[in-house]
Amino acid sequence: RLATRAAVAVRGELSLETWAAWRAGGWSLTQESFASTTPLAAYWGTLCHQPLLADDFFGRQAIYAKIMSEERLAALFTRSDGLLLHGVPTAHFFWGYAVQLDWQWRTGRLGCEADGSN
Repeated sequence: RLATRAAVAVRGELSLETWAAWRAGGWSLTQESFASTTPLAAYWGTLCHQPLLADDFFGRQAIYAKIMSEERLAALFTRSDGLLLHGVPTAHFFWGYAVQLDWQWRTGRLGCEADGSN
């Protein structure tokens, strides 16, 4: 039944989660789920080598990664279990911006192809 399930797109495939699980947060961010289900995993580890450029997709993602990895602020965004992804607190609100930018890039909404960065 559609009323009890929500479809979640993951790398072009669909996985079904129950409505209750989806509303409760459904998917949980872990090292394993990040590596296996998020498009960001394909390049996130290389962002430390990118120049910090606001007008470039990878440059902007590098800016987000740099801000999120700021050690003086890490305690504010670190979950109680201490989980970090590539040295970045998993509860940081900038993950939302990074995911949104990635989606816009992959779907061509930034006015560039997904294989280019400007």
